[in-house]
Amino acid sequence: MPAGWGSSPVGPPPSTAVTHPATSTIAHPRGPRKRWIVVLVGVLVLVAGIGVAGTVLFVTNTLPPLEATMDFTNDLEDSRYASAYDQMCDRVQNVIDVDTLASFTGDFSADFVVNPFSVNRNGNHATVDFSVQRIGGREVQYELYLVHEDGDWKPCAEGGLFR
Repeated sequence: MPAGWGSSPVGPPPSTAVTHPATSTIAHPRGPRKRWIVVLVGVLVLVAGIGVAGTVLFVTNTLPPLEATMDFTNDLEDSRYASAYDQMCDRVQNVIDVDTLASFTGDFSADFVVNPFSVNRNGNHATVDFSVQRIGGREVQYELYLVHEDGDWKPCAEGGLFR
């Protein structure tokens, strides 16, 4: 054959090794992660747990002395002095009678307001603030001292019935 036709080799020379294309080193993006859902659910569970714990603590620690104060002041407000007297602790009942309680609270007008955020409980003792309108329109703040006696919270005296 003539030298111009078909004599020149086509392709790589026989001494060069044939290489295959390498696999791609480009990183493919990961699928979208759902971490935010896990974090959101965790935060919601935490908030719900704190809410439940706060409610349980309120109901077991704060509510009983608050309810006792509200019952007592409602009886005084409605001039049910015998009922208010029956709610008081034994120590006070040994010192005063129903008439003394009635005469002490006789110059109050009809508006007793218990502050639900003022409950201060320390074991079997608690104090709760309330305000009352005195005759003449003057509002006076009081702190009612309570003790846990015979399974109930009862108004009692520590330096006086009301402080």
